[in-house]
Amino acid sequence: MDSTQPSARVNRRVLVTDPDAAFSMQARQTEALANMMASDSTRIDTLFKDVGAMRGTVEVVDSKVDAVAAGVNKLTDAMAILVKHEVTMEHNAAEVRAMREAQEKLTDRVQKIELKVPGWDELRVWVIRAGLGVLGVVGMAGLLLVMKSQGGA
Repeated sequence: MDSTQPSARVNRRVLVTDPDAAFSMQARQTEALANMMASDSTRIDTLFKDVGAMRGTVEVVDSKVDAVAAGVNKLTDAMAILVKHEVTMEHNAAEVRAMREAQEKLTDRVQKIELKVPGWDELRVWVIRAGLGVLGVVGMAGLLLVMKSQGGA
């Protein structure tokens, strides 16, 4: 045999002619195959346990994601209500500004009127006194007429 030849051309099959040796060799091969199957079975059991644990973890994560989704939905509803309140507050603020401007205009008008009519209160007092004086004079004249008509009749 040439050592430079590729290994694929070399025939490595061993021919055993002794039945006891062949049986022993077959038993060792069967035992080795059984050991490999046991090892593979252990690996499969480990993989099965790992996959079960992963499945449990995925179910827990899925339930947590559902809880987060429910929380996000509640947060969305709360944000919608908050936006409605914000819009209402903006409208109220605009109305308050408009009322404040109208009140300032009315205050300015009242101040101008007070400047033009400074004796308004005093004038009212004098008008009331004059009215009472006129009523008193008319009442006195009526009383004098009654007394004069009583005394001459």
